Amino acid sequence: MGDRWSLLIIRDILLYRKSRFRELASEEGIATNILSDRLRQLVDSGVIEKKRDPDDRRSYIYQATPKGNGLAGLMSELGAWGTANEPGSKELIGTLKHYRRDSEVAATIRSNIYRNRYADDADMQ
Repeated sequence: MGDRWSLLIIRDILLYRKSRFRELASEEGIATNILSDRLRQLVDSGVIEKKRDPDDRRSYIYQATPKGNGLAGLMSELGAWGTANEPGSKELIGTLKHYRRDSEVAATIRSNIYRNRYADDADMQ
């Protein structure tokens, strides 16, 4: 998880429900050889799984495993820390609106970030 791209890949799979190689490569500008390597590492470590795409048997989809879903709490804490400590944190909160609304993981992270932020605000008063 400590390399430059793995956490962004996990974020995209968990929060944005991206599951195809081309979806994961598109927005971040990650080189395809690097993406292939990181996906392989994440599969090998049991964080994500690779399955045949039922709509296109020539390609694959990537999904978080239970181990990968366990990273949602970490991502929530990172988001809460960022909103509390980083310049532009209000803009970060605004970007949460772009997470898929039907994602249980995204809803949990949104909820935890807001809860932690308001708890911190209350502690400061």
